[in-house]
Amino acid sequence: MDKVRPSYNRISSFYDYLGDLVFKGEIMQSQIDVLNKYYGKNILILGAGSGRALNYIKIHPDSKITLVDISEGMKNEFMKQEVSSNSNVQFQLEDVFHFNHGGKYSLIIFPFFLDQFSEEFISDYLSRLSNDPLISKSDICIIDFNIPRTFRQKVIEKLMISFFKLTTGLKQTSIPDIFDAGDFVFKNRSKSIEYYYNRFIKTVIYTSAQ
Repeated sequence: MDKVRPSYNRISSFYDYLGDLVFKGEIMQSQIDVLNKYYGKNILILGAGSGRALNYIKIHPDSKITLVDISEGMKNEFMKQEVSSNSNVQFQLEDVFHFNHGGKYSLIIFPFFLDQFSEEFISDYLSRLSNDPLISKSDICIIDFNIPRTFRQKVIEKLMISFFKLTTGLKQTSIPDIFDAGDFVFKNRSKSIEYYYNRFIKTVIYTSAQ
């Protein structure tokens, strides 16, 4: 199974702020809302980026939040933030696909990470993840871009794809149908859905039955 991962080191210093500018803070808000729902729980964030959303939530003293990202630039941005001094929050500079979670998490989040890959890869990866005995007991949250429907959304999609091709080496030519893959893999789970930015940003939480 082929995966070609873009490098975000070149744009890590302004990545979050660019998202705030284009999407009027909705990218950040979508993550904050999910994190607040799991206050006091152990959370694993895969493809975490800088973890900036953690600065806007209250972190329970008994909870554990683990961020995993392969980008050194994103880790550097994380270390500049106040949340990096919180002993309950750890940043692991590792490949998401080889990360050994080694523990139980109430929630696993993919925040704007899976859109880098093909639908086939996403389906295969989520299927393997769902078969992990530990992860199968965790709620799974995907926060990402929905398939563009309006003219404005299609224009934004083209601009985003062009920008990330130029700056990160992105290979995708369009936004994959991430949520179709998630719905299929986790079809036996109940799910809750939230939309942001005129439904262009979507959050789905697939709740574990265990």
